[in-house]
Amino acid sequence: MDIGRAIQYVFQDPNWIKKILIGGLLFFIPIIGWFIVGGYYLRVVRNVSLGTDSPLPEWDQWGDDFVRGFKIFVTYLVYSIPLILLLCLMGIVASFDDAAGGGAGLLFQCISFIYSIALYFIAPLFIGRLAASENLGDAFQIGDIISEAQRIPSQLLIYVIIVYVAGFVAMFGLILCFVGVVFTSFIANLVTGHLVGQIRGMIAGPPAQEPSV
Repeated sequence: MDIGRAIQYVFQDPNWIKKILIGGLLFFIPIIGWFIVGGYYLRVVRNVSLGTDSPLPEWDQWGDDFVRGFKIFVTYLVYSIPLILLLCLMGIVASFDDAAGGGAGLLFQCISFIYSIALYFIAPLFIGRLAASENLGDAFQIGDIISEAQRIPSQLLIYVIIVYVAGFVAMFGLILCFVGVVFTSFIANLVTGHLVGQIRGMIAGPPAQEPSV
């Protein structure tokens, strides 16, 4: 993966400041704004997977981006069901025995940490598939996703590390002021989106060339 390119491409768009400002401001609009940002993220992933990362997409598909972002939400919600069920089970155990509930809480924390790492590990695969087709069903082809993960484990591990590093760096927006963190977070999303697009490109291969006439 080209990590340097994932960082640099954002700032190579002549209108990057305007686009970052719009993305950051959308974070202040609960639900609707977040879904639109999610949809924009999917467009970035798709463009990169097809070999086009500059310029950044225009903010000209508000409705479509909202739908795409909703699909991301549904995808992550479904993948989070095991944790939700485990949390419910922990609550039931704790209601019968406080001591057992404390032990169950520790066990839940360990399992949730392991599961979250595993989820980050395969996220580029199901998000990349969703970005490519915009079909929710493609994000849940578990057999295909496991097969893809076995092909590029080192790249997926690098992605997990970069996600955590990008999240840490994004928090430096707090040094400027609380408002600054939403813009640094949006830039971090674009960086990780580029990496997801690169991974999808590795899996899918180069885009088909139009036959010459």
